[in-house]
Amino acid sequence: MKKIVAALALAGALGWQGQALADQGFTQFQLDPIMTPGTAAEWIANNSFQSQTGVTRNLPDWPMRFDHRGGGELPPAASAGAPFGNVSYGMPALDGYPLSTHVQISDGLLRASWQRGDLLDGASSWVRWERPFLLEPNASITLSGLFTIGLPAPYQGDLTSSLALKPQLSYDVAHEAEITLGGTGHYGMDMILAADILNRDPTDLGGFPWQGRQAHAEDFSYNVDSFGHVALTVHNNSDLLMFGNFRIDLYSVAPVPVPASGLVMALGLAVLAFWPRVRRSLLDGGPMPMHA
Repeated sequence: MKKIVAALALAGALGWQGQALADQGFTQFQLDPIMTPGTAAEWIANNSFQSQTGVTRNLPDWPMRFDHRGGGELPPAASAGAPFGNVSYGMPALDGYPLSTHVQISDGLLRASWQRGDLLDGASSWVRWERPFLLEPNASITLSGLFTIGLPAPYQGDLTSSLALKPQLSYDVAHEAEITLGGTGHYGMDMILAADILNRDPTDLGGFPWQGRQAHAEDFSYNVDSFGHVALTVHNNSDLLMFGNFRIDLYSVAPVPVPASGLVMALGLAVLAFWPRVRRSLLDGGPMPMHA
């Protein structure tokens, strides 16, 4: 009995100590295949990016650190070529403490990740990719790939998805489709895949001519499965050239710790406190006490 109680207490203590263990996580999107628009569609500008990463350590006097970057601050290798370009950067750890963030951009891959030394540390990464395209009349273009979440077992959950259609969103945007993918077992580990149908050429700084497009239910189609495969298709159901834009937002936020380990420790300590009375009753041959 004493060994069992000691084991419970040890498990509780280890569970509480687990709050100080390091963990890491990531979200990523892998194009499949890497997009190479053909005669029906073409890119009309380079890749464009924004990103923000931030960390805060579980210490009262440790300041929050943030890093924000726009497309103009990334090297040329990240803007030209096939989606998504090539660049890698992040917020490195300070003084050897494992608290850092990382954004990786390569041909066909977007990845946002974090690492922390304590489960009460805060860490987050966000990266946005955008690229405009030109679509021939009565043609279609599809962006497809695999969205993946990497998290320790306590935070894993099923993948969920939703679609939002936003007709006549603004003067420039005639219609937008936005697919959100995320998990049920955590918060902030998500991806948004969006496509815009535009009323003008986004590379024309004058903003003319304006097409005056109207939104229709047949403008978009999509597919998502429980494994994270997603495809979003833009249809040009007109006799005019269509200007459009694809966008991906990738979020990777460290989850808050689960309370179970604290409860296990409390149980272990309670049993240890209760043990002397149990031991005395057993030695005296009397009944076990029923009230603390």
